[in-house]
Amino acid sequence: MEERPEDLKAQAMSFGWDLADYEHKGLLRIVDLLERRMSWVEDAATHGLEKPYKSLIKIVSEIYEERRLCALPISGIQKEKKSVPDVVILDNLGVFAMGTSTRELREQLDALVFKLSGLGCTSLIISDDAVAKISQDIMLYSVYGAIRLQKRDNPYTSRRERVMGIIKIRNTKIPLEYLLFDITDKGIELIVKSED
Repeated sequence: MEERPEDLKAQAMSFGWDLADYEHKGLLRIVDLLERRMSWVEDAATHGLEKPYKSLIKIVSEIYEERRLCALPISGIQKEKKSVPDVVILDNLGVFAMGTSTRELREQLDALVFKLSGLGCTSLIISDDAVAKISQDIMLYSVYGAIRLQKRDNPYTSRRERVMGIIKIRNTKIPLEYLLFDITDKGIELIVKSED
């Protein structure tokens, strides 16, 4: 929602991940919401509209409808087949939270989570700390699980480290302590502490 697909591909390539190859094989589809968002902002400025962004649920519905129409058979004789992704990642929800009341944000996120869970796919909704603070972490009530990634200075080693705190995962026992992790060319890898 905040970067062009080309930028995402370049960043992924810096980790050795060739997203263009996944796209070519039909395993990945990056939807450019930044361009759509910018056109909504332009339309709002041109027509004097107060709120340039569409609702989150409308955006997901549009993406799903586009995906469904792309999967329709050309001849029209075959039955319609649904094309539902295995995983949906929305990055970064923060752009839609700006200027939205906490109540509106909660309602939209509830609807979004409901729609995505109805598709039967794994969904990852990314938000930044600014939105969490503005909304007083209201988003935590809508989602099934929440993980907070952060960097911290370790006073014992005088080094900076990446940690994740698992805030909640419904119906799952979760650790209370922070988990160390690193970002490698294989993705996020947990660093297991050795027991002395």
